[in-house]
Amino acid sequence: MMKYAAVLFLFSAFFILSGKEEGFSPEEMRKAMEFADPAFYRGALDSPARYSAQLRGGWEHVAERVKNPSHPRHASAVRLFARIYDEVQTGLHWKIPVAEVSVPYLETPPDIDGTAGEREWADAVVFREEYLLNRTEPLKDVRSVWRVGWSGKNLYAAAEFRDPEVAAYRGRFDTPDETPLYLGDAFELFIRPDEKSLLYYEYLVNPESELWSLVHINDPRGSWIQICDDFPTGAKCAARRTADGYAVELCIPLAEQYGPWWNRGPRAGDRFRMMMVRTDRTGGAYTRTVPVPLLYEGHNIFGYMKAVLEPGKSKKD
Repeated sequence: MMKYAAVLFLFSAFFILSGKEEGFSPEEMRKAMEFADPAFYRGALDSPARYSAQLRGGWEHVAERVKNPSHPRHASAVRLFARIYDEVQTGLHWKIPVAEVSVPYLETPPDIDGTAGEREWADAVVFREEYLLNRTEPLKDVRSVWRVGWSGKNLYAAAEFRDPEVAAYRGRFDTPDETPLYLGDAFELFIRPDEKSLLYYEYLVNPESELWSLVHINDPRGSWIQICDDFPTGAKCAARRTADGYAVELCIPLAEQYGPWWNRGPRAGDRFRMMMVRTDRTGGAYTRTVPVPLLYEGHNIFGYMKAVLEPGKSKKD
């Protein structure tokens, strides 16, 4: 997903910086000047606000507009920097630690048929809550189930969502006449194989078993850069409609991801980062939720869960 988040942000930034000039408040000016100060954003890089704070690094030209009242785009630059300042402040006041999860070994790998049955997923780690992005309280009256486990060379994930109005889109970046998959109902899994690297992978599955895989890298002077928008994955997926929504199953061969797994495959004790995201379109409203609190969006690799692969039962004995 969520190329749209970065694209939408950059488009809105371009519109603000090139559109009709409007005024700004003294408070917006104060915020913009503070964000324009390198000392402010550099200090925020060592905090949960890093993902938003690093936007400042590539926008020195915008900072110059903020500092120059005679520039024709001075007001729009002030409003833009004031808005990002607010996002950074959200991160600076974020007190929720990054979630940690032990990923169990599944002695019998589940069949990828969309059933997501409890028996075949009995050994998986389970999450049963949903959080809106930037929120620390779970949604009420939610009956979602997220599951994760691993077996052999593969990572397995499954989800069951209650959804009275399933909207399955199939569009990709090379199909401009179709609505993008991520703007409808979908399950996403982000994986950052090596915490020392800024490279990460994104897998999306819609309720019609459509799979889309992408590769990105975090941009230290911006948000993120898309490396491959149609990664030739060996992953398998399946989805099916349920009585009150839909279920998804996903199997990912970890050795296809660049990093330690590229050469030797996964091993018990391996540590990596991951995040699951649900995109939901119901009644014209679009929301994104996660099983644990997450700042900003799915591309915020610094907020992903810290995961470790557990050994199988036979290796524990």
